[in-house]
Amino acid sequence: MKNKRHLWIILATVLILGFGVQLVAMNSTSTALPSEAEILSNTGKDGKPRTFEEVLSDYKGKVVYVDVWASWCGPCRKEMPNSAALKQQIANEEVVFLYVSLDQSKKAFMNAVQNLEIKGKHFWPLPKSAEAMMASYRIEGIPRYMIVAKDGKIVDKDAPRPSEKRTLKILQEELLK
Repeated sequence: MKNKRHLWIILATVLILGFGVQLVAMNSTSTALPSEAEILSNTGKDGKPRTFEEVLSDYKGKVVYVDVWASWCGPCRKEMPNSAALKQQIANEEVVFLYVSLDQSKKAFMNAVQNLEIKGKHFWPLPKSAEAMMASYRIEGIPRYMIVAKDGKIVDKDAPRPSEKRTLKILQEELLK
C-alpha cells in the first residue's frame, strides 16, 4: 500500500512539473520530424492501448536500448546528444534505440523529438499503459534506461546512461550472445 502511494506521489509530481514546460512546448508550430525518427502507434489494431511489452515484442531478435524520458526532464534532454553519439558508435542495425516518453501531451512529446532531433523508435504510451509500465518496472524517476536482450528479456532494468562508457561495452556484449 505504501509503495502504491509512493508511486502516485511521484506520478503527481511528474505531472505537475511537466505542465509548465508542456505549455511552452505547445506553442511550437513546426511538425517536421527528424529523418530516422519513427513514431510507434500507442494503440493496437483493436483500438486498445499498446503496452510497453507489446512494443518490445516487435523487436525480438534485436538488442534494445530503452530510454524512458519526458520533454520537461532536464537530465533526460541533456543525455540526448550522448544517445545520438552512442548510436553512431554502435552503428548496428541489430540494436534498436527505443525512446518511451512519459509526457502527458502528445504535442509536447512530438515537439521535443523534433527540436532535440531524436532519431530512433518513439513510443508515447497512453496514461494507463504508462502507469502500468512505471509500476511494473519500478520506475521512480527519469531518465531511466533498460537493456533488452535478443530473446526479448530485460537484462538490465536500470542500465547506465548513454554518457557512461560502460554502456557501449554492455550493448556490444549483448550483440555477441
